Amino acid sequence: SGHLGSSRVEQERRLMHLVAFDGTAPPLPATPRGGPLSRSPPPSVVGLVIGQTPRDDLAAPLRRAAAAGAARSGGAAAIALAVRGALDGVCEGALPLTPPPPQPPPGLPPSPVDASDCPLITRLRDGTPVTVREAALTPLLQRQLDAHAAALGGRGAPCVAVLLCAGRFDGLRLPSERITLLRPFAAAADAAARLGVRDALLCVPTADQQPYALARWRPELPAAAAIATCVLPEEPGEAELQQAAAAARALPAEAAIVLDFVGHGASVTRRMRELAPGRVVVDVGGEALAAVEGLLAGELRACS
Repeated sequence: SGHLGSSRVEQERRLMHLVAFDGTAPPLPATPRGGPLSRSPPPSVVGLVIGQTPRDDLAAPLRRAAAAGAARSGGAAAIALAVRGALDGVCEGALPLTPPPPQPPPGLPPSPVDASDCPLITRLRDGTPVTVREAALTPLLQRQLDAHAAALGGRGAPCVAVLLCAGRFDGLRLPSERITLLRPFAAAADAAARLGVRDALLCVPTADQQPYALARWRPELPAAAAIATCVLPEEPGEAELQQAAAAARALPAEAAIVLDFVGHGASVTRRMRELAPGRVVVDVGGEALAAVEGLLAGELRACS
């Protein structure tokens, strides 16, 4: 008695659409008389930013990736999308801001760094740029992840939590078996391995992040890999893109370019490929979005 005819199923699918989650329940198809729907609830998505919300520049690409995943599944399921910020609710006086690190004395090499404590750049709600260390952000992100798991309550649908930052954040734990945590760095490292990347130019948004990027990527590449870094700002101009391409040309011909940042946008990746023809370009943020799309497509096929 709980079975829907094929025409009714198609009608329900046409009625469903992608929505941005604003705290209200996502639209669901009506339950027919005679029993519940035979399919499982669709998954939801939560984006975790390291600053304060709103961050429409990061939420919009995530929303498009979720829509693409729904389209790939063969239907048009309703994907609830939330965005939470690590610094949301943190008063100004309690913000764990990081001063610029001291420079080593002339002639001395820099001290070794902890790859999981990178000084990360982000924004406050009013757009003010700030720098916060990864170790200080980890418990704040965990608090947001735990709160989101609690807000899901007893709903049995899976949730994909997407970290919208290139840091490792090894200390984050899953508060529920229903939640899958997607780290962009891990997605990019998997892509680099799949593409056979040996040597790499790591493009990071600030000079302070260069030694941390080296420490983060060194274990992911062959022991004899040639690895260099360069600064590519969050919103690079043509001259800065040209400089990054020139830095790549100083490495072996097969060296890849890694855009080690979440938020550049597809236009930056596309222009870098134009300036460095024949080279692999791994966009950390782009790899995360592709992983979201694929993961949601698989989840939706499983619950349809």
